Amino acid sequence: MVDGLDHVWRERLNIDQMNHLFGRLLPCPANVALIVGTQRVPDAQLPYRLLQHATENDWIEIPAMNEEAVHSWLVAQKNAGRLILDHRFRTEDQRTAEFFELSRAFFDVSSGHPLHLIYTFEGLVRRGRPITPDLVKLSPPCPQGDIRKYYAGLWARLTPAGKRVLHLIAASDFRWPPEGIHKCAGTTDEIDHLVEYRRSGVTAFHGSILAYVQEQRDHEPTYRSMLPRVIRWLKREAPEFLRWGWLWLTEARNGQPKNLLSKPNRKWMIESLADGWPVQQVVSILSGAERVAFEADDYPRTIQLRSLKTRAKNGPEYQTPNFAQFQESAIKSTGNSQQRATMADRLPSLSDAEVLVLSCGGALTYGSTCVTGPETNSYRCVRLSSKRRHDMRASILKRYSDLSTGFVTEIPRKGCSRASSPV
Repeated sequence: MVDGLDHVWRERLNIDQMNHLFGRLLPCPANVALIVGTQRVPDAQLPYRLLQHATENDWIEIPAMNEEAVHSWLVAQKNAGRLILDHRFRTEDQRTAEFFELSRAFFDVSSGHPLHLIYTFEGLVRRGRPITPDLVKLSPPCPQGDIRKYYAGLWARLTPAGKRVLHLIAASDFRWPPEGIHKCAGTTDEIDHLVEYRRSGVTAFHGSILAYVQEQRDHEPTYRSMLPRVIRWLKREAPEFLRWGWLWLTEARNGQPKNLLSKPNRKWMIESLADGWPVQQVVSILSGAERVAFEADDYPRTIQLRSLKTRAKNGPEYQTPNFAQFQESAIKSTGNSQQRATMADRLPSLSDAEVLVLSCGGALTYGSTCVTGPETNSYRCVRLSSKRRHDMRASILKRYSDLSTGFVTEIPRKGCSRASSPV
């Protein structure tokens, strides 16, 4: 199964990798079926080999939720304690009838579109008041079940401040802390139902809203007008991870590439890895610096940066027998809770080794609960990665058992020296 083909063009504006992938996948061998999922996109945004083998009649439109499905979903929200209802002075039969009327109102306004249903629900729930069928009926509809038409209507109603917030989130490669958004763009009240708040910051609930914002004519000019404020915030108030990972890149985007061109070097790379920062962002910074150097015709610096980037990309796999152990030592010795929170937010996409790194001790915040201690965090990793393959679950369970019984040797505070970096 291959899902999310529509994301590739939207995020990369290039389908070369998809063409390569489907060139290997199709035609399918005997007794093998390939299931492909995507939103409706032009043929030019789909791989050529797929268009050869799949006709218009081969595509199956996934049906919207029917009224019964919407009712069941709403029951689940009620059981989870998220739905506030005013049932004072009502009999049990009246409560049941009103709940059915409420679910019917949600179905009518959303046309059974799951994403619009969630947006409508979140927009009402986050007001903190009881929800009634009349309030639901006043919510913006989803014309013809097309979420882009809902976005168009929402965009027309947003104030300039609300649009600025969405422009800021859509243009940034990192997740913003709420206070950072307030300082640089404005309050999130208008678009609160479109985002979710995670340990590492604010992110869009669904990528389609970011794609819609990026397509607006004023997207790039609006973001550029905010760049001085963004840079000032990154320098003075941002968490260390965001300052380390994005200040130089943002300065370069604002036409000030001096720091990005001159500061990344071998010592900086070793210190970054020894501090527990992610290799992926080290590579991103070096890639940005390499691009700036090449455009400035500084070819010696370009080659130097390319060499460092290649070393950073290949080092974890080819230069050290156990990079995950090094990463865990770095995170623990520096107390790098920001990196662990970032890893926890993307748990489903972590490698097996990274899941084991995440299971090391320290404190993590889950929702409104701060969970401390290696036993609890390891158990969280066991639960959250329960769908991984059997041998991976066994490795995490062994880590949990070792931590619980005290068999794991505690790494000294200064046990990760910069000289021990695999670079």
